[in-house]
Amino acid sequence: MIRRDWKALREKFVQGRMTLRELAEAEKMSYGTLCNRASEEKWLDERETFREAITQKARQKAINRRGRREAVRGVVRRVFGA
Repeated sequence: MIRRDWKALREKFVQGRMTLRELAEAEKMSYGTLCNRASEEKWLDERETFREAITQKARQKAINRRGRREAVRGVVRRVFGA
């Protein structure tokens, strides 16, 4: 019996773009076994939470970048009267 590193498989799925079927094929394992484990441990929910967190982080970064640009433009306008 092959011992699986389920934590690594979960991370690979949650943080990646592969479907469960693609992951099962890549790992040369049964899709049913992987699907059962993913269902029991709610990997799809974890993936959604992970993606939402990444999206929120990217949005915040964009907002911060825009804020810095606007601050620089304000300084330039005051200094150069533009």
